[in-house]
Amino acid sequence: MKNFFTVCAFLLASAVSAQAQTIVQIDTLFRALGLPEIIVIMREEGIGYGEDLQKDLFGGRTAPNWQATVTQIYDLDRMQETVRNRLNAELATIDLAPMLAFFGSDRGRDIIALEVSA
Repeated sequence: MKNFFTVCAFLLASAVSAQAQTIVQIDTLFRALGLPEIIVIMREEGIGYGEDLQKDLFGGRTAPNWQATVTQIYDLDRMQETVRNRLNAELATIDLAPMLAFFGSDRGRDIIALEVSA
């Protein structure tokens, strides 16, 4: 029975270690893909679109709480957390090493830099 608990403890520790490694890999991939910069751009475009929409919907008049609502929708921290969580969920069973190697390479970094600048 003692061996059983030892094996269970070892497996649990291994699973926790693998999960932590996956989180580190997801965060590394998140940065390598330029997602922090892309999400900032998406936020800026969304807030700009919200301003245009306000002009169209309200004839240029200020609507109560409009800007606060748009800012809440495009909350940077929430957007980044959502993307990280989706990456983690979708890539949980995928070997990330090839993606990390490619996007960490000079060519991968060049591709991402061009995408972000576009």
